[in-house]
Amino acid sequence: MQRIGLDARGGDWAALHHVTDDGLSKDVCIAADPIGGLSLRADSDVLEIRAIDRSWHLHPGVRGNMKISIGSYEHVFPMQYGDKHMLAAAVPAESMKDLLEAMGKGQKAVLTFMGKNTQKTVSLKDTQKVLNAFRNCVESSGMANLGSAPDSNSPF
Repeated sequence: MQRIGLDARGGDWAALHHVTDDGLSKDVCIAADPIGGLSLRADSDVLEIRAIDRSWHLHPGVRGNMKISIGSYEHVFPMQYGDKHMLAAAVPAESMKDLLEAMGKGQKAVLTFMGKNTQKTVSLKDTQKVLNAFRNCVESSGMANLGSAPDSNSPF
């Protein structure tokens, strides 16, 4: 049985979900840009933001701050070792909600790794459908309250 499903695609992004062994409920929700190396992940325990770069060779214990800038939105996330190619940060629901809102309005996100002040730019073009699918997955699975996804068919 296929346990990972595609919920939406847009731009360089995809929204995915993983289902439990019994196939009855979603236990992981993901919105990811594998090209830009940014992903959002949720399960029943934690909401996360992840930065991924296959050229990294990180060691356990690595920590540092990553600032995400999208238009007027700026937030610094305390990142830590996830694996040799990934940094991750647990994110409170309100911060994830603010990030999703900014991402939905922006065309690009600039990730600044503050230790060496290096930057990566991630495209946000055509991601609204993906962000809405991620938000809906998280909400419908009872993982967190991220606010309802905007109704794209509403005249308001």
